[in-house]
Amino acid sequence: MEGNPNSVFHPSKWLPKVKGRTFGTELVKVTPEFIAFMQEDGIRIHKKYRAKDDEENEEEQDEEEPAIELVGMDDALDAALEKLNRCCFVKLDGVAPKDAVGWLPGLKASRVEDVLLVLKASDIVGEYFSVADAATQQSMTVVLRKWYQLIELREFRCFVIGGVLAAITQRHAWAVFPEPKATFEEFRSDIKKFYDTIVKGAIDASEYCFDVYVEKREAPYKIWLIDFGPLDFKQEIVTREETDAAIAAGKAPLLKIIEEIGQIRKDRVSTLQVPWEIDGDEDGDVIRTIGELMKNGTAENLSLIHI
Repeated sequence: MEGNPNSVFHPSKWLPKVKGRTFGTELVKVTPEFIAFMQEDGIRIHKKYRAKDDEENEEEQDEEEPAIELVGMDDALDAALEKLNRCCFVKLDGVAPKDAVGWLPGLKASRVEDVLLVLKASDIVGEYFSVADAATQQSMTVVLRKWYQLIELREFRCFVIGGVLAAITQRHAWAVFPEPKATFEEFRSDIKKFYDTIVKGAIDASEYCFDVYVEKREAPYKIWLIDFGPLDFKQEIVTREETDAAIAAGKAPLLKIIEEIGQIRKDRVSTLQVPWEIDGDEDGDVIRTIGELMKNGTAENLSLIHI
């Protein structure tokens, strides 16, 4: 959710405070060689990191311009991958290469080559990296998180204002929840307890949002922290006015979800996640069809990658 390595929302700032309640994470500091790799044109992976099949099927690179070798950092990345059972989701600081799913199925990294490929292939990561000054680039961190097949309809975004949990919303606004409405009250209660006991005080900020995942099992539900980020309502299904009103009326946290097919919307994140043939569905017919399946409970496993 947040990129700046100096931000209070950077994983290095809050991970030590929430151990055991978030997904396994390893942090690897970038090196000058990595910065050079990100700065050069094209995607050239050193043959040291490529699979043998790739080496056999590709022409040898020009020896006069060898690909960059990440001496030292490559060993650190490999060790981090090993600790997470070689099944990882990759970020640069807090920026995820969501648009690189076409380069690596599920964005599931198991080798150093995978890590380098998705970070370099991503326009989102590339933009974040390129606009940063030299000092910021040098302080960046490659974040490896244990990869899980998450059901996106169990991801929630929570909004904190003035230290108060003001609202809980559906994280992905592209489908209707299949659960009965009474279940959402249980979600609200358990997420509120999670905020009070785990999240509150984990970062040095009075206004922010955080994402959680509700593990599917009988109540009380197991809650997992995904990430933190700055408060921003531009792309959300709740407004600042609604959250302020909930606090003023003593009804916080407000719970807001997609309840009808007509409320489903497609935003930049969803267009990066859905298959290419669905992107461009201007009338929303395909998106509504997926929503109907989710509502009927017949497509619960139609989840996409965890972001």
